[in-house]
Amino acid sequence: MRGLLPKASVVAALVKDTLELTLRFWEQPAKPLARVLPTVFTRVVELSAFTTTTTTGTSLHDHNTEGEEVSKGTEPPPIPWWSPLLRRLRDQPPTRKGKYAALAVLVPHIVKASVASAALTTSGSSSSSTCTSDDAMSKALGVHAQALTASQVVRDLLEELLPSALVAATALRAGEANATAGAAQLLSLLLHSLKQHHREARVALPGGSANGGNASGTSSRRGRGGKNPRATATTQANNTHASGAGAAHNNGKDKEDANSALIKEATLAVDVAEATGRGIWAQQLCQLLLLSPQAMAARGVEHLLGEALTADPDAAPTLLAEIARLSLASNVSSERLLWARVHVVRLARLNGARNAHSLIVYESEGAASKSDKAEDEEGRGTEGLSLNALASGMMHFSSDLRLSALEVVAAATKTKSFPPQHELDAFMHALPYR
Repeated sequence: MRGLLPKASVVAALVKDTLELTLRFWEQPAKPLARVLPTVFTRVVELSAFTTTTTTGTSLHDHNTEGEEVSKGTEPPPIPWWSPLLRRLRDQPPTRKGKYAALAVLVPHIVKASVASAALTTSGSSSSSTCTSDDAMSKALGVHAQALTASQVVRDLLEELLPSALVAATALRAGEANATAGAAQLLSLLLHSLKQHHREARVALPGGSANGGNASGTSSRRGRGGKNPRATATTQANNTHASGAGAAHNNGKDKEDANSALIKEATLAVDVAEATGRGIWAQQLCQLLLLSPQAMAARGVEHLLGEALTADPDAAPTLLAEIARLSLASNVSSERLLWARVHVVRLARLNGARNAHSLIVYESEGAASKSDKAEDEEGRGTEGLSLNALASGMMHFSSDLRLSALEVVAAATKTKSFPPQHELDAFMHALPYR
């Protein structure tokens, strides 16, 4: 039976040839061929899982090896099976449509394989590294750790692939525009995957929720003495001959305090992972908004920023803060700054962001704050969009900016709340200038 199985070299050659043909025909496929190409590439990915190499390298990227030096005289660890495929797709020109369709198939396999590999590596030491003997807590922390491992893999992929997607989304030549939709779909896949893993990490913790915040609060209340009376009585009875009821009470409280500290630390790790993930794409998309030619930025906004805020609509404050930082560090015109802020707020509201009304900075009548004055005079340094700036955008000479500013108010209906009166007044005042 063994003689009937193909050798690894034969499988590798088959994978290579099939990959080349798939990428070649993916650019301009006939309709029947277009339907089968994703299935063919899926089989290529599955075949690649059977091939193994033993050259040096273990990370997603060839250059991402800090802190993982291979000592002399030891055998280098094998490269993951998906690494050659990822490298081949990564080296494709940014404007090739097949690149992003193939990556959309490969990315879930990379995440699954990386999490499984990490679970095997840490299975022997996970129990000893936990500071609590509670089996339920240990299991919860294990699920939490796996979700954060998956999040790290997705963040590495996002950091590696986003620059290529930006090039595809801003391509202006006629023959290259077909890659923009694929680049946007790949970004959407990565961000939805990132959000899902963060949700899993939060829900895994005792008292946790998808939105965060409950786990640490519940644990801290328990840590301050909110015990189960039956558990306390049992503990006191078991320790009567040792140190009395007072010692049993302290032991139980110490255990709950230890669990509370673990949950707080784990919740903080999710917060850090979430902020790090947002920082990767927020910084690069804001640079596109402010620093690239406006025609290219407009294309990128529609294809990438729209998908990003669909996957993570609550990232709008992060984007506005990054826009404010870049506006101070670079020479950006007030018009371009207003255009960027209006588009971020508009897309956030269209995608149903929570607290979307707080993205507009209101001022009391007759008193302008310092940040509002900065917005009026130079339009830089403030983390938000003032009502005055929005009103000026509604009457701007640029039709694109004017319509986007008007849609900021109209998009408030997507947030399940009626637009504030201040915004309606500014909207009605601007209508004669359409």
